Amino acid sequence: MEAKSSDQKELVLLLNTSSQQEQKLAARREAFDADLSRYVAGINSSTPIVTTDTYAEIVEALANPVSSSDAIGSEIKAAKARRDQEACKIAAAKRSRVNRWKKTYTLLDDVLVFKEDTEDGAKVVSHTGRMFEDLVKCHDMESAHAGRHATEVKVRLKHGRSIPRHAVVLFLKNCLVCRKKGDISNRNMPRQKRIKGKYVKKGKKEKKENEEMPVDAGGTVLDGNEGNFAEAAV
Repeated sequence: MEAKSSDQKELVLLLNTSSQQEQKLAARREAFDADLSRYVAGINSSTPIVTTDTYAEIVEALANPVSSSDAIGSEIKAAKARRDQEACKIAAAKRSRVNRWKKTYTLLDDVLVFKEDTEDGAKVVSHTGRMFEDLVKCHDMESAHAGRHATEVKVRLKHGRSIPRHAVVLFLKNCLVCRKKGDISNRNMPRQKRIKGKYVKKGKKEKKENEEMPVDAGGTVLDGNEGNFAEAAV
């Protein structure tokens, strides 16, 4: 909560907002965080979104790689000694996760960035705790409410894939300026639907089996797709 309040204060200073605008900014954040939480809860672990807790774990693992590896090795050794297969699987999965983090991220002046992008310009990894602030800077300040595409371009340049398109769309949905301009439409909304609080991909409509074709009074089947006629079988 302290980090969130400090980020909020930084935005207020950067945007030079009044007390009324500050309240609107807080309401936008609350709505975005709620939408983002529902979205993260309804997707699998392969999402590029990094939660606040995971972000702290990644930073700790990269800042102290030796102690982190030793701790996981001790957990695996202790689990094997107890013959606890479940604990051994959990520790092994944790080690694989840490190794994947080391291949993907690195620390640059105590800031978590993507390792593959350090040469072309470091892309700072965003997380759920400060994603709203990062999007405000990209959309409100640097893109001047230019729309979804311009915001996505700015986001990719600054934060890589840590802020996916769906998060950008959820953010724009709560942008009052863009809603007044009419930039928020159904085509900009994610092509997903919610079921019991979770987001699932929409499937294609199933074709009706044994669907009867239209027949005219003369017994001729009408092919509606091409406007042709086919003689009905007697």
